[in-house]
Amino acid sequence: MVLLKKINKRSHNFSSKEENILLTLVKDKYARQIECKKTDTNANKCKTEAWLKLAKEFNSYSGEPYRDAQVLRNKFLNMKKRSKKNFSEQKKYMYGTGGGPAKKFDDTNMDNDMEQILGSQMTGFESEFDNDKDI
Repeated sequence: MVLLKKINKRSHNFSSKEENILLTLVKDKYARQIECKKTDTNANKCKTEAWLKLAKEFNSYSGEPYRDAQVLRNKFLNMKKRSKKNFSEQKKYMYGTGGGPAKKFDDTNMDNDMEQILGSQMTGFESEFDNDKDI
């Protein structure tokens, strides 16, 4: 008896249009529910419902291949990681000692929108106790 393994077919890559639609929907409508830090039963249910609504709305706008809520969630998490990494690299370079030509960073709309969504999660807090000023 031969067992057949179910092969999941890989879907198409996200186009820049799809990324913009996803980011716009999250930023304009669903950021509050999706980025909520609570993890109790009600909050998780609310997050799941928000992702399902977002997926339905996304698929009505995109006109591209169908994307389910889990795929959209994973894509958003990857976009969030990429934006945090870019911001971190810029900040690290800014605090470096220099030497050599300046490094060019391309500030994309995605990074700017993600900064609006994440706020202090991306930029961090300014310390009120740390400074280099002589007293």
